[in-house]
Amino acid sequence: MLNDENEIDAFRKLAEKPFNEILMDGLYLFGKKFGRLILYFLALLILSNFLIQVLTVELEWLIYNQGIRVEAIYDLMDADPEAVTEEDLLFITQYLLSMILVIFAQSLIGAFFTTLSMSLVASHLYKSYTKKENNSQSLINIKIFLPLFVIGLLVPTGFYILLIIPGIILFLFYIFSIFTYNMEGVEKPLKEARKIAKYSYSKILLVFLIAAGISSIVQFIYQSVLDSIWIVTDETYVSWISPDSRNYLMLFLNSLLRDLTGILLAPLFVSMLTPLFASFKMKKDLGYERVPARWTTRSNNTQEREYEPGIISESIDIPEVNRNRWQQRIGRFCPFCGNRRDMSLDYCPNCGESLKDIK
Repeated sequence: MLNDENEIDAFRKLAEKPFNEILMDGLYLFGKKFGRLILYFLALLILSNFLIQVLTVELEWLIYNQGIRVEAIYDLMDADPEAVTEEDLLFITQYLLSMILVIFAQSLIGAFFTTLSMSLVASHLYKSYTKKENNSQSLINIKIFLPLFVIGLLVPTGFYILLIIPGIILFLFYIFSIFTYNMEGVEKPLKEARKIAKYSYSKILLVFLIAAGISSIVQFIYQSVLDSIWIVTDETYVSWISPDSRNYLMLFLNSLLRDLTGILLAPLFVSMLTPLFASFKMKKDLGYERVPARWTTRSNNTQEREYEPGIISESIDIPEVNRNRWQQRIGRFCPFCGNRRDMSLDYCPNCGESLKDIK
């Protein structure tokens, strides 16, 4: 229970935390909780790598054999383009579709297990960051299938099959469902996730790009070193996927070594996302609304913040006296100049317009 107005101000401070501080908090959270987070990610992403090798090895072998004929067709195109038949062109199309199918299957499995890992640790990170009980349910409940279905299945489908844009939209709208699915009192986690995300889709995307950028740089350095130590020729890899000499152990080990930095840095995104979610959720709970556009003909005043607080959500447990005091203090916005005003006044202190008939 909040007993002091200063504690309400602490909520507002979290809601209005600068983006650069949110990023730093996320990096700190990653370092602080890495030991616990990596246990979930290691277990699930190693399982993901194993399943990818087992389920897609036949497709890889098919693509290898198709590739031999495709090379011959390309050579024929160079020598005598008119000799290439419709059947040859159809075969090339089938070859390209097979490659896309393998990439899609690998991405789908990876995205599913990555989403599962993030969903399992998101509540813990949120509770740790806010330093208070987060009213979460058990670690796993039936609603976990919502983020798994949307983020783990629909997003990669929208990205690879529907030409990227639908996948990005679904990701930005519903990525916070990895937090909301496990919050007590939230009956519609996807709807709640979108309400919270609306405060800035661009910041969600930027957090993702920063986390992906850090991972890519580390991966590039690691891969450069690994390629000089762990040398796998085309002939060796073909022998691993060939039905006559198939070696699942070496396929798994090779995949694990090449994805090692990706696995170790997998918790980075959800760690950086947690402070952003906490800030956006507080904006929602404090009723933050978009600041109306300024009427430049009436005032030269400018607004530094894009959002200002409004009516406090009932989800925040605040004594009624403090709730009323807060609402009086933050006021609303003048429809004439856009300046924030005191609800107890019948006029705007900025432009002087009468507000008697405006609630």
